[in-house]
Amino acid sequence: MYKNFLFDLDGTLIDSSKDIIEGVNFTLSTFNIPPMDGKLIMSYVGKGLRQLLVSVLKNYPEHVDKAYLIQKDYYDVKEVKATLYEGVENTLKTLKEQNKKLFVVTNKPHTPTLNVLKHLKIDYLFDGIYGADILPFHKPSPLITNYICDNFNLNKEETIFIGDSITDFETAKNGKIDFILVDYGFENSEILAEIKADYKFSNFCDILKLT
Repeated sequence: MYKNFLFDLDGTLIDSSKDIIEGVNFTLSTFNIPPMDGKLIMSYVGKGLRQLLVSVLKNYPEHVDKAYLIQKDYYDVKEVKATLYEGVENTLKTLKEQNKKLFVVTNKPHTPTLNVLKHLKIDYLFDGIYGADILPFHKPSPLITNYICDNFNLNKEETIFIGDSITDFETAKNGKIDFILVDYGFENSEILAEIKADYKFSNFCDILKLT
């Protein structure tokens, strides 16, 4: 059915919650702001690092610009604690053996995106990796899916986006491609229930049913 697969990163391919929570609380500490509850931090994830910090620092908006630079630097040097979700590596390898085109499309900055994929030894499986600052547009803009489809000569009817959030769903629909919702990620249950995905999987391996 599908020949081209665009994957979200955090909450879809990897569980990066420890990295995100520790990174945010490290950044808060540089401003002498008390640490924030991890669940609350994760509820803000999905629209990119800057928007995450805007939400976290809603009472301290004057710190957002500096906090963004601090946290980007933090991600660049810290030890990666993220792990792959069950079945991700084997599924990606199977898709490549089937000559499928694979891409990562994330609102995480590009350098930490590359770092975590290399650390987890899956970077070589992707035909393209797009962090939030590698192009002048990002999710949920249709320009990101259009850019990939145009540059790799992909047929949109053979292309599908896989993600865990409303942002990912909007990215797929804005770009006029189908969408798989994986329900084990970071999005809250109320929003998950509202997402009208073309497919909904709890097991990453189920993606292979669509090939």
